[in-house]
Amino acid sequence: MTRQETPPLGSAWRLPCRLSRLIGVLAVLLPSTTTWAEDGAVSLKECIDLALENNADVRIAEESVREATALRASALGQFGPKVRVEGNILRWDKETRISFVEGSGMDLSLLPAPATPYEAITKTMIEGFAAPMTVRDQVTTSASVRVAQPISQLYAIYLGYRIQDAGLDASQVRHRLARQETVFRVTETYLRVLQAQRYVEIAKAGVAVVQAHLAQARDFAEAGFVARDSLLKAELALANVQGGLVKARAAESLARQALRFLVGQDFAPDARLEGPPSGGLPEFKMDLATAKERALQQRLELREIGRRIDQAQSGKALAWSQYIPSVTAVFDYTHATGSKFQDENAWFVGGMLSWDVFSWGSRYYQAQAASSKVRQAELARQKVRDLLELEVEKAFLDVESARQGLVIAEAAVAAADESLRVEESRFEVHAATSTDVLDAQAAQQRARDEHATALYNYLVAVESLRKSTGDDLLATRPGAGEGKR
Repeated sequence: MTRQETPPLGSAWRLPCRLSRLIGVLAVLLPSTTTWAEDGAVSLKECIDLALENNADVRIAEESVREATALRASALGQFGPKVRVEGNILRWDKETRISFVEGSGMDLSLLPAPATPYEAITKTMIEGFAAPMTVRDQVTTSASVRVAQPISQLYAIYLGYRIQDAGLDASQVRHRLARQETVFRVTETYLRVLQAQRYVEIAKAGVAVVQAHLAQARDFAEAGFVARDSLLKAELALANVQGGLVKARAAESLARQALRFLVGQDFAPDARLEGPPSGGLPEFKMDLATAKERALQQRLELREIGRRIDQAQSGKALAWSQYIPSVTAVFDYTHATGSKFQDENAWFVGGMLSWDVFSWGSRYYQAQAASSKVRQAELARQKVRDLLELEVEKAFLDVESARQGLVIAEAAVAAADESLRVEESRFEVHAATSTDVLDAQAAQQRARDEHATALYNYLVAVESLRKSTGDDLLATRPGAGEGKR
């Protein structure tokens, strides 16, 4: 058979070859399209809602807010008067009886008979003192109510309230930070699952293309148009792409487990996920200086550390307030029974003064330590500002780099698709070897993998930039174009 006879036969194989290419293209495109719009798929918003409900960090932050709320309420209660009630009921071994004559050595029988009314009264009194009388019953009771209103301490109480109020605000900011971080982590992991799914789709498409080529190579080998070693290379290539599919599926499984860890056990590992928004890729149309300014205005970390500085300043003032004397207004009422030496009802009103005049510098050094805490907090705020600016710059450059990488990857996919089409056409007319086709197929799969990597790296980078500039990730569905400015 001469080479001139091959074109008609090669032309006869063009239809199955083009069909194989079409199958490969459909295998790449159709799964991703149906995944993005599939009914019953779990959306990113649903994953975020589950994570916010189940995430341990968010729940810990919620409990921290409850704790801070209770502490502030406790500090508020220090302003009012303190009411203290005490009571007792005691049973003694016996009642207490006393006599002013018994045991004194006096013998009342030696007294002469009274001669005058005055002497009769005196004798009667002496005999009365001689008779034992009960001064304490065997059972005694006592109840008292004391009301104490701090006066000079009100300033210190106010400072303590300010400390707890700032702590509550800081806890609320920390709770919101935990929710924002959870939203970002779920969004990033969700996108990584979609990326892993895309790798699986590309690997499946690669397997389909190599299988179609192998079938064609076998037919050519049987017809004597290709050598047997080309068939072996195609079989080896099929084994390689099938191995790549196994690895891609394993990576997808791990990515899904990571998402389930964030979302909670309510999330099924094999749940279908919605794809990225189809309304175009999100963009940030702002310069770096504007992004940094937005971050310094909106980042919750700066808000939290600002309230921590307020706490430290109030703590410093509280430390110096220890030099103020303690003055308290007091009212006390007591009701007692069973004792002759105590009024049954008694009350008093007055003031109490307490002042630690000298404490060997203890209060002074406590105030100095509180002043140092204020300076530490202010330095920490400046450090956080510098770190946030660095974070914004990195996120901004990551977006720019990812955008350029996506453009390059799209061009690479187009070039790889065309290269595979050319090599398959040349193989049909025996102008190319099986190795040429397999190399072109491998290059196409690498290009599609790199395009998927570039696409999802860009989506994650945009979300990271939104987070770094302080955008409210809780207000809108992340990645749905809210980043456009």
